[in-house]
Amino acid sequence: YDPVTFTINGMNTSQAITWYPDILNWFDIVENTSSPVVGTEVMFEVRAMDQYSNLINSYAQASDIAQFGANNTLNIAYSGTAVSDNGNGTGQIGIGAWINGISFFNVSYNIAADPVVFDVTRGIVTSSSTTITWIPDNLYYILVEDMAGAEIIDMPALTTDDNVSFFAQGYDQFNNYIGNITV
Repeated sequence: YDPVTFTINGMNTSQAITWYPDILNWFDIVENTSSPVVGTEVMFEVRAMDQYSNLINSYAQASDIAQFGANNTLNIAYSGTAVSDNGNGTGQIGIGAWINGISFFNVSYNIAADPVVFDVTRGIVTSSSTTITWIPDNLYYILVEDMAGAEIIDMPALTTDDNVSFFAQGYDQFNNYIGNITV
């Protein structure tokens, strides 16, 4: 409530006026990290905003979630209170997920290096998150090769005087390539 002073016919009077937000114009989407490790969740906070950047406290409408950039949409998983996962890279924030115009949803993905953007849509209103790129997890296993990028086919006969270089190709638990290492 903001008091406003009026002058009517030479008389001053003060009256409290309640200002209400306008209709939905955009969603403010903020994530808790932009470089998560594959397999971990990123939490998004979504705020329903009017054209003047006021939070719409009364907003409680089902809103769609979609992603752009993931090479394998089956590896995208949405979760959260009243949030559904459609199993195809899309989801929905349910009516019960909104409290005072704010909702949260979580996303996990297990493929590294795909830059992914998440959209929240209601009717003709669509807003996008910043780009999220999951990074590889810790080294989980290695493949040994006789040259970088190639599998060992035949092991030559070796003597104690021979020098042989081997390479270790590192991967995380989700089969994301980490790098070649000379052994």
